[in-house]
Amino acid sequence: MKTKFTALVIMFFSLVISSSVFAEGYLVTSDLWIKAVINTVEKGPVDAVFYNGGEKTTSRGDKVIWGYFYASPDDVSWGDQGNPDLYVKIWFDVSGRIDVNYFHVSVPDIDVYSDYPYDGAYDQCGTTTMDYRYVRHEYWQNGDGSTNEFAGQYTGTFSGDDYGTFSIAVDSQGNISGTAWSNRYQEQYYISGTISSSGQIYMVAGNVDTGATFRGSADSSGNVQGTWENPYDGDSGVFSGAEDG
Repeated sequence: MKTKFTALVIMFFSLVISSSVFAEGYLVTSDLWIKAVINTVEKGPVDAVFYNGGEKTTSRGDKVIWGYFYASPDDVSWGDQGNPDLYVKIWFDVSGRIDVNYFHVSVPDIDVYSDYPYDGAYDQCGTTTMDYRYVRHEYWQNGDGSTNEFAGQYTGTFSGDDYGTFSIAVDSQGNISGTAWSNRYQEQYYISGTISSSGQIYMVAGNVDTGATFRGSADSSGNVQGTWENPYDGDSGVFSGAEDG
């Protein structure tokens, strides 16, 4: 009896481990994979450890999984399960939409990844920082979602009270990530935002409170254009660019 019990315990923990960790990153369900990489000063990029805080189903039928990533104490001295670096909330809406939400609560930049359905290669990625704390990845169950036709890599310029260049990536769900370089301030800023299925662009360069907001549109030829403003500095201008290649 004791031997059987021990075997069952070993089997249970083996199943728990195999269902949580798959190569690099974590399978939070059988087909949804997530990963976070913390860019530490001490050791450079290190894989974060995921702690699954729990899951719940609402009375309407939505499902939520929550938890957080933290740095391993084997990698950095400040790493600890009790010291979260990136919170995660995954929402499975009754409509079939899946929202993978990442919330940065640390100092170093943290790269985030997700894949659905899992096939061994990530579908979406982004970077959370002290200036841009939130990244969201959207998927649809059973292939009900459509791919944004403006997905691709874009480069361009902006001018006005400030001038410089920008480079952005639009993923299959219309999420925008990238960087902008200000010639006036000689600084690089992270860009985040969205582009709708109709081509309406909304981006923020830098901090959401003190950064510049870009609003414009994209056309079927791969051109983007619009205006930008920074109410904090009183600056404004225009921007334009095109899809690479």
